[in-house]
Amino acid sequence: PYRRQRQMCIRDSQTMEDGTFLLDASGSTIIQVLYFVGQNIPVLAYTGEGTSMYLTGYDQTHVRVYHPESGATEVLSMETANQVLGAAGYDFICCVPTL
Repeated sequence: PYRRQRQMCIRDSQTMEDGTFLLDASGSTIIQVLYFVGQNIPVLAYTGEGTSMYLTGYDQTHVRVYHPESGATEVLSMETANQVLGAAGYDFICCVPTL
């Protein structure tokens, strides 16, 4: 089935006091937000019920995540990451530093 992807929305984004630009990337695919991770730009992923995790690294088959609630780092298979993030609606925020 065809599922229309929501485009990254600059309209819903904001700039923080320190100049960091928070880009609402909700609805993006994991592959799309991993571009930011590859550019050393933190990506926060909502995982449901008030929890979140940071995507901190990846390779062709795995995604490294950091859980701020516990301080734990974990490596997930790309398939597992897709399942977890898909179940939460692919809800991402990219923390883009400004110059």
